[in-house]
Amino acid sequence: MNDDEDGHSRKTRHTFGGASEVHVKEPTGLQYLRLGDPRLAVSLGEGGYWIEQPKVIQDYLDHVLDYGDGRTKDQGGAVIALLSFADVRAIKAALFDFFRVRRRLQSSCR
Repeated sequence: MNDDEDGHSRKTRHTFGGASEVHVKEPTGLQYLRLGDPRLAVSLGEGGYWIEQPKVIQDYLDHVLDYGDGRTKDQGGAVIALLSFADVRAIKAALFDFFRVRRRLQSSCR
């Protein structure tokens, strides 16, 4: 997984229909307002854990995947179904990276 220089896209490599990379584009503000966080944080004293929201994750991936050949709109789910377990985990991690950046920015603004 590589970060692009602008920090707004993440890449993972796969082979599907001639494409060699999938870019995970930054979710838009409207998508965030409609879908919310893909994971919920549960705090337990000094520790905690994440609860993933599979439907929210799937909805984001339907909109944020870019295959570098113009196939970007609402095709994430169809392609995800054909990828390997390892590729889907990498794509999901790239999506979560956008939300970690947002949390760091929120912390620094207090």
